[in-house]
Amino acid sequence: MPGRIIINGCFLSHEPTGIQRYSWEISRRLISGANNAHLLIPGGLRIAAGYDFTSLPEPEIVGGGNIRLWEQLTLPRLVKAGDSLWTPAGLGPLNAPRHLLTVHDLSVLEHPEWFSRRYALFYRALQPIAIQRASALSAVSHFTKGRIQKLLHISPQRISVVGNAVGGEMRSQTQQEDAHIRAEMGIPGKYILAVGSVEPRKNLPRLVAAFQQVAKSNPDLFLVVVGSHRAIYGSVDLLPGAANRVMMTGYVLNEQLGALYRGATIFAYPSIYEGFGIPPLEAMACGVPVLTSNVTALPEVVADAAVTVDPLDVDAIAANLNELLLNSELRQACISRGLKRAASFTWDDSASAILEVLLGLQELEVSK
Repeated sequence: MPGRIIINGCFLSHEPTGIQRYSWEISRRLISGANNAHLLIPGGLRIAAGYDFTSLPEPEIVGGGNIRLWEQLTLPRLVKAGDSLWTPAGLGPLNAPRHLLTVHDLSVLEHPEWFSRRYALFYRALQPIAIQRASALSAVSHFTKGRIQKLLHISPQRISVVGNAVGGEMRSQTQQEDAHIRAEMGIPGKYILAVGSVEPRKNLPRLVAAFQQVAKSNPDLFLVVVGSHRAIYGSVDLLPGAANRVMMTGYVLNEQLGALYRGATIFAYPSIYEGFGIPPLEAMACGVPVLTSNVTALPEVVADAAVTVDPLDVDAIAANLNELLLNSELRQACISRGLKRAASFTWDDSASAILEVLLGLQELEVSK
């Protein structure tokens, strides 16, 4: 009889943004299928808003105490003979049998200055150990796989590439429902949309500076920035006076996010560093032309379906935003290619790929 698949559910303590969305979308497919999959959490973990367990079994509470200590001390003991363990977010236990660790990026190793000092010290000390000791690794992009190989000298045979995807919630509402949601949020009629945590690598100051150039000849155009700021990130100063036609919404729910994507004139994501980058894919799925960066994993994700620019060049960002505003043929080409590109990334495929690795770890146990 196949062993259990145990999922480290500590990611549920955070709102479902990029990494947590990946963890949730794949986890719920594993636990809703006939995979003997179990989502485990410690007692006392408070599940953040945004996770719907209506048609799913509730997470299994095993033990309690501090989340970090639970991951390191209690969780490994729950992995019995024939079981396999998946940590979809974070570090997971440093010593656990048949452990698959998903690595989203190595930004804290490459750019500790983007994070709080405490968080950077913690992750820089433990992330390399967690990666070295895991039984198997999955990376969310070939870019991230390459960085793991280069920085930590890990054999490529140990690393699978299992990317992010786009869920059906990005396509679920009518135009009337979308318009109602945007009106309730006070969203202007014509806007460039940016989505992502408010943190240094998202490059918001340069986007705001580029928008201010574009706004001079587009008096009815606004910039709407969606995303919250977590304590683990360094501070971000958008620019003095940036409040003029720049709207910060904070964190929004999925149904609101979909409505914001579909109402946008352009989606802008000039991030400096991404292990994958879900928002450009979501925007393309919603039929919005995308401008993004030509560095790290973003060209891999968007292929030829978006306009890509040097994220450090404010003038280039502004010039390409203007081009997307004025060139209807370019806009339509981006929309058409973007819809096709986004459709090639599905959560079902990602879940199947993760399941294959986890079952493979169980087979290694049987063959011993």
